[in-house]
Amino acid sequence: MKISRIIIIAFAAFVFGSILILFIDSKNHKRNELTEAEMKSFPLGSFSVLVAEKSAEIHVDYANGNKIMLNISKDKVVKNKMYRLSNDTLYVYGGMRTFVKCKKLKAIIGHKPNWMGINSVGSDSLHLDITGGQLVFNETGKHNMQLKSLAIHACDSAVIRAFAVSIDDLHIDAKEKAKLECYGHYKHVDAQLNGKSELTFGNNPLSMAIKRDESSVINVYR
Repeated sequence: MKISRIIIIAFAAFVFGSILILFIDSKNHKRNELTEAEMKSFPLGSFSVLVAEKSAEIHVDYANGNKIMLNISKDKVVKNKMYRLSNDTLYVYGGMRTFVKCKKLKAIIGHKPNWMGINSVGSDSLHLDITGGQLVFNETGKHNMQLKSLAIHACDSAVIRAFAVSIDDLHIDAKEKAKLECYGHYKHVDAQLNGKSELTFGNNPLSMAIKRDESSVINVYR
């Protein structure tokens, strides 16, 4: 066997072995992160407005009572305040994965949250005011979230995706490169798009009244 071929085989074995070691180490690290984290739950008073501050990661779901759960690493010292309840409003700050259980939520305000996932809010109408960041209505595998009215104000490159929802009246004001993807079912849509915004429907609404500037785009797939 030529020396050059031996060198190539040895080098390939070295690279493969290094990749395998890194992969195993990564798996172990993720497993350790999961085992070293615990969920801490705190009861809350009544609120109907949720404010997601910058870099917050929040999962929202309906419950008979209000509470917040924080996914805290066992060895981590929490120095910053992670949430605050003031009057009718819950403020959630960035820094860790957060689960919010609420009895009746009427409005969500996002100040560049990292991610928000909505399963159910316990009310028949909802107002969203999202500046930057991402909000997703999750597809839970159960029945669709049903709302009589959903009003959305989105700006500053905010991304909103709605999967398993059924909405009677959808009102949208999108600007500054906001992107909305609506894959649920909608009876009536009233929308205004400006500043390179984009609106996509997976299902054709029964009726639409839409205004847009030349830089914005509307897509209807079915």
